Amino acid sequence: MTRWRLLGPSIQLMFDPPSGARAVIRDTCGDGADRFHWSVIPSEESLPIAAGRTGGLARARSIAEEALSAYTEDWRGLRGLVHVDTEGVVAAGHERAREGRVEEVDRQGVIQHAARPRGRQRPAI
Repeated sequence: MTRWRLLGPSIQLMFDPPSGARAVIRDTCGDGADRFHWSVIPSEESLPIAAGRTGGLARARSIAEEALSAYTEDWRGLRGLVHVDTEGVVAAGHERAREGRVEEVDRQGVIQHAARPRGRQRPAI
């Protein structure tokens, strides 16, 4: 994955080149716990597979990085690619990837079955 890039005064982007997925953080300039809106969007979809809000930029980055990492591990696992973790142990995919897609991440953890449109790859234009 690449490092966070500042695209404008209120938007930051992180991109995973192999999968094409991206994590985006928007600063709404509001007050309180909902100031930073983060989302993870796969390259082949227009809707985010994970999204949330938090009050701190560091927390938004951390959650978005974790969600993007979980998605890319899932993407590698679905394509049969092997991932070598930091301890040198070879594993195909991630635990959450074997169980299914990560749909949404909130402050307490991962929500496996978030609501999303069914039956179509992309929404109608």
